[in-house]
Amino acid sequence: MRNVETKTKESDKDLWSTADYVLDFVNKELGLFPVLDVCALEHNAKCARFITPEMDSLSVSWEEMIDHGRLVASPLPVAWMNPPFSRKHDFFEKAYKESKKMIVVAIFPGETISGWFVEHIENKATDIFLPKNRINYIDPKTKRLKSGVNFPSALCIFAPWGGRRKANYHRVDIKRERSKK
Repeated sequence: MRNVETKTKESDKDLWSTADYVLDFVNKELGLFPVLDVCALEHNAKCARFITPEMDSLSVSWEEMIDHGRLVASPLPVAWMNPPFSRKHDFFEKAYKESKKMIVVAIFPGETISGWFVEHIENKATDIFLPKNRINYIDPKTKRLKSGVNFPSALCIFAPWGGRRKANYHRVDIKRERSKK
């Protein structure tokens, strides 16, 4: 993928959070209900339980952070991951390892022709969801949904049965609900 022009400061690039409508898609369309956000800040966590940078998500067991008494709608725990894009390789390797005991749903830059994508996602995930539209993220400064994101995003699922073959691809509509005025 070519380098994309951006006005975002380097120090802010890893701080953008996921819009709620993306998790609504994961819940309603995929039937998955994450109980642990493995890459969160306190103000943008998507689950009641979450791992902050200070807790170091790459060095703790995600499965041990799950409150197993609160699992719903899935026999396996489900984790959500919007990794810092500057360290996506490390986080996708960790997600694959953790997926031996759980399901991990992740969002990532849709660089589907890059070497890192083939190595860390296509050959290890069970499913890859390519949106027909751009996904918007929440600006870390304004805490508002930012439109006009200049790169495609995708979702993938890592599960215990993954890694035996290439992932299944799906073209999907992940649309945010427009508020009525």
